[in-house]
Amino acid sequence: MTSPNFRPRPADYAEMARKLSVPELIKHYKAGPRKIALWNRETIGSQRGGPRPTKRPAGFEIDKDMRVADLMAKYAVGRDVIRRWLAEIGETRPYGFQHSAAAPAIKRTRDILTFGNPLLYRRDMSEAGQAAEYLQQFGGVWRCAKTGKPDPNGKFWRRGNAVLTDAEIIERAEWMRSRRMAA
Repeated sequence: MTSPNFRPRPADYAEMARKLSVPELIKHYKAGPRKIALWNRETIGSQRGGPRPTKRPAGFEIDKDMRVADLMAKYAVGRDVIRRWLAEIGETRPYGFQHSAAAPAIKRTRDILTFGNPLLYRRDMSEAGQAAEYLQQFGGVWRCAKTGKPDPNGKFWRRGNAVLTDAEIIERAEWMRSRRMAA
């Protein structure tokens, strides 16, 4: 029994399949990708790969001041195609392309604020520093200015919304430790 959506393979399909890519076959025969894949399996024996690679034009030239973007615009192809063409002619990158000078080092937040456990080389070994390190397992604790603004050299500690002195941070750590011991 034949399905109502059955559409036989056109007689000239094998010849056209050698000439056209899958998207071109879809457009030419006004068929879907599944139908084209079925016809390819019937004629070729397997599903075709993707589109055929774009061939390098005979007059492919590189000026000394051309960048990859310029070549893409000139030849109306993508970046990967341009890079493949450059590799084919033994060029790793177009002339005139130079890496810019290294950007100045930007301090990461982790380097400034030491969220989480402080790194060993920045560890605060004072009694308040050890108390803060203990409290960090329950949430963020860091040094700050009196206003609560993060400051690695500040005289206060920030835990949640509270700005604490050394004595207060030690008191909170002792309270948490005793609370955990009781549980």
